Amino acid sequence: MTVDARSVGTGLPALKPGMSIDVARRLLVQEFRLHNLDSPELDARLLVGHALGLDHTALAAQSGRTLAPAEADAIAALAARRLAREPVARIIGVKEFWASRSGSTPRHWCRGPRPRP
Repeated sequence: MTVDARSVGTGLPALKPGMSIDVARRLLVQEFRLHNLDSPELDARLLVGHALGLDHTALAAQSGRTLAPAEADAIAALAARRLAREPVARIIGVKEFWASRSGSTPRHWCRGPRPRP
């Protein structure tokens, strides 16, 4: 699938109801790459899965399903937060570390990610 670069770049205008979950995820990947995020594929998968309430397996199994209007809006809202450089763990409220999950709430937050040297 090729995504027209003119359709991404400002607020995900190409993300709309009726497109497949896979196309929406790919749009997010492309948008995250354009904004030089460190892990665009992982971020997109986690955010789309969180917005739809799907784990990794269900996300793959339902990749051809079309998005309802509320789902497209939810994905766009999460993507906007990530594009504002908010950490994914803070957006979805969960941080995975070596396949174990821990909660991520304001009381767990410290200074967030540190800049690379």
